[in-house]
Order: sequence, then C-alpha cells, then structure tokens
Amino acid sequence: MTSFDDIPELIEPIVVTIQQFDEANTVTSAGLSGRHELLNVRAELPPFTLPAQVAFGDNSMKPEFQQIGVDEQAAGYLVLRFIDVQNAGVTLKRGDKITKLGQLDVEYYLLHTLGDPAAHFSSQGGFTLFRMFFADRNPAGS
Repeated sequence: MTSFDDIPELIEPIVVTIQQFDEANTVTSAGLSGRHELLNVRAELPPFTLPAQVAFGDNSMKPEFQQIGVDEQAAGYLVLRFIDVQNAGVTLKRGDKITKLGQLDVEYYLLHTLGDPAAHFSSQGGFTLFRMFFADRNPAGS
C-alpha cells in the first residue's frame, strides 16, 4: 500500500454524495422476457461521499436520437482517486445516483462500472486517477 504523501492531489475537489441501488431489498417482478421490473420503490443503500473533480460537457456530449434509440452520451464526468474509492470500501456501478455535488442537490447517474484511467504516475506503479461519466437519466433503468 502506498502512503498518502506519494499520491497526487485532485485539483479543486468537491465532496460528491453518491447513493447506490440496494438490489437485495428492492421488490421486482420478472416477466416472460426475464427483465426485472420494479414493483414498488427502488431501495437504496445509505449515501457515501468521495472527493472528486467535476467537469460538465457541452452540447456535443448530449444524447443523440437515432432509429435504434438514444445514443447514450455523458452530461459530464467525475475525476476520482483510486485510493479514495478503495478506502471508502465501495465499488462504483452503472446506475449509482449522484445526489449532491458540493452543496448543490442534483440527480445524475453513473454511466458505466469501470472507470476510464485518467492519470498515470510512475512512482505509484500505475494509474492513480480515473474518470466516471454521468448523465441525467438512469442508464440501469431502475
């Protein structure tokens, strides 16, 4: 494990509050297709916070409507440190809800489970920062 002194800091981070979906305590119905539909309300785990840099996109990152449906595009992304997520004891997942950016109440959803490596520092032996894209609609459909 590396010490915190060796890890690069985020630039002007804010506290991001994230709430995860509680699959075990959400009642769903499996139809003939096998797709699970919510029967009542989405159960959620207690929220947690992480420091992150936040970047919002421009119009080129908005959804594009096509014959096959919506081409999922990001409204923005978070830059996180691997060690902060690891120390929080969480695994970020597609569909996790961002409820606060600093003091601002929001409703954004993570678009993917695996973050995109964003910065490499040779003293750490690999990537130390990663990006998680988010949108204003829930990609997980829950």
